[in-house]
Amino acid sequence: MKLKTKLKSKYFLIASIIVFAISLLLPLYINLNESLDKLINYGEIYGYQALLLGWMTFPYIDFFCWLANFTLLISWVFYRKQFANYLVSAGTVLAFLFGINHVTQLDFMEVHDYELNLFGYWFWIIAMLLQIVATKLYQKEKIILLNEE
Repeated sequence: MKLKTKLKSKYFLIASIIVFAISLLLPLYINLNESLDKLINYGEIYGYQALLLGWMTFPYIDFFCWLANFTLLISWVFYRKQFANYLVSAGTVLAFLFGINHVTQLDFMEVHDYELNLFGYWFWIIAMLLQIVATKLYQKEKIILLNEE
């Protein structure tokens, strides 16, 4: 019984890692008005570029969104600990700042590509939400296992 309950949270953990890896390979934005061949040659920013160069936004609020990557990474490593849930939840809130700025066009960030649709960003958010589910599920499984003994 123990092995079966632990596997469920691990599935969400693995799914979170896979979806995050996919988000690194996808462009942050896509232009839905362009044809597919122009979309591929658009010269957009990919997730791995945003991850590698995000530290350069240090004096701006964009930097806090970039820090969400580290909260996600730490929560993967320590997903069995209670604080991992707090970390990934805080990181998700920080990551949502980017989407809120894009959707509302409040212009409080340095990114101003409002005419383009977010694409890879949503995979990044889904990876964080999957990790929240993984940490919550693990904590619930842990309580169930303690009650069984």
